[in-house]
Amino acid sequence: MEESSVNVLYDLVEYMERERKRLLIATAIVLLLVPLALTLNLLGFFLMTKKILFADSEISRTVYRTGKSLIPPYFIISLNALTSIALVFLGIKNLLFLKSWGKKLGKIENIEKKIYEEVIKDDDIVEED
Repeated sequence: MEESSVNVLYDLVEYMERERKRLLIATAIVLLLVPLALTLNLLGFFLMTKKILFADSEISRTVYRTGKSLIPPYFIISLNALTSIALVFLGIKNLLFLKSWGKKLGKIENIEKKIYEEVIKDDDIVEED
């Protein structure tokens, strides 16, 4: 059985609405988890640094007191923060895109309603004749 193009378009619009909702949920979850992960990373880093500073090891005292470690701690913090800011920026950009997508789907739904109402009116006129 061959489907009409109207039915295919209705199915496509419904599919796009479902996918939009799924993307909104995924984006919201990521936007909530990124700052939480950054906070936990920073907390863990500071706790680890504090533990190393107070360790009795000669290497740890030398590296952290002279500041001659291979990777500077503030570089790691900055890289982590920049990555988190970039992810939040992309998430907000994605939300704005999904918002515009929702407006376009709303316009399509309004057109569908108008077409449906016109078809019903035409059927009523034909039945009255």
